Amino acid sequence: MAELRAVIRTIYPPILADRGLAGALTALASRSAIDTTLDIGSGGSGDLDTVPAAVEAVAYFTIAEALTNAAKHSRATRTAVRVARDGDRLAIEVTDDGVGGADETLGTGITGIRHRVLALDGTVHLHSPGGGPTTITVSLPCAS
Repeated sequence: MAELRAVIRTIYPPILADRGLAGALTALASRSAIDTTLDIGSGGSGDLDTVPAAVEAVAYFTIAEALTNAAKHSRATRTAVRVARDGDRLAIEVTDDGVGGADETLGTGITGIRHRVLALDGTVHLHSPGGGPTTITVSLPCAS
C-alpha cells in the first residue's frame, strides 16, 4: 500500500486535490529555497479552476522542478513564476536571475520537465544564455 500511495502522489499530488492549482503553486513558491514571486492570472480567457487534472499535475511538477533546478544550479537569488490560462492553453514561465548556461544534456531535471510536457502534447522552450537569466516557458493544452 505504501508503494501504491507513493505512485499515486507522483501522478497527482494530494495538495492539488486539497488546494487546487493556484493554492498548490502558492505553497510551492512559499517553500522555495530562493525568493520567489508568483503571478497567477487568467490571461483574460479562462481560469485555473477549469484546468484538467493531468495538466494541473504537469504544471505543478514543472514548476517544482524548475524552482529546484534554480536553487541547486543557477546561483540565483530570485525566481519569478507566471501561470495563466489563455483559452485552451495553460502558459507557464519560470525565470531566475542566475548565471544561465543551463544544459539539458547534463542532468535529468529539464529532461524530466520536457518528457512530462510532451506527454500532453505541450511545448517547452529553454532560454539560458551564459550570464543569465534562465527562462523555461511551457504551454500545455487544456481542451478536453
